Amino acid sequence: MKSDRTRILVVDDEPGMRQGCRRILEPEGYLVETAEDGPSGLARFRENGGFDVALVDLKMPGMGGIEALRQIKALSPGSEAIVLTGHASVESGIEAVRAGAFDYLMKPCEVDHLMEKIEAACNVERIRRRPVLWMRSTAGDILLTDFSRLTPEASLAGALAVFTRDRGKMAAETLFVTDGDDRPVGC
Repeated sequence: MKSDRTRILVVDDEPGMRQGCRRILEPEGYLVETAEDGPSGLARFRENGGFDVALVDLKMPGMGGIEALRQIKALSPGSEAIVLTGHASVESGIEAVRAGAFDYLMKPCEVDHLMEKIEAACNVERIRRRPVLWMRSTAGDILLTDFSRLTPEASLAGALAVFTRDRGKMAAETLFVTDGDDRPVGC
């Protein structure tokens, strides 16, 4: 059960989806409200001062999920949104993330997978409220450390061996992965 009573809004034009989400989430301790379309969802946000997480359908008549998402994020920037769709595409996924979606899931999705995503979205807000502060020396270590570039052919074991050579047992906790342009893509 959720001790902090996370508030979730489900915005979907399918009654079965709204009722199904409520049936799954409420026994887990979430406070769940529903809306049948984008304008109704926005009205719920205004009435309730926001929600912790919004589950937003991508394809709805009238105001689509992307526009609803944009307006939700404008009303409540601290709220996280997960876009759900039965019509997934790379383009709509990119558009959803650019509009502020925390994640993008294909319907139907596994209940456990949805629950993991909701919990991850809730953790983002918890981290915002209680940020981790690094000691100055730790931040300096990260900025001043020599980095070893690995080739795409390198095995994971080989990559970890290079990384742990100078850093010891705690290496896995300080591993950062970057793309070809040295932008972080994971840790």
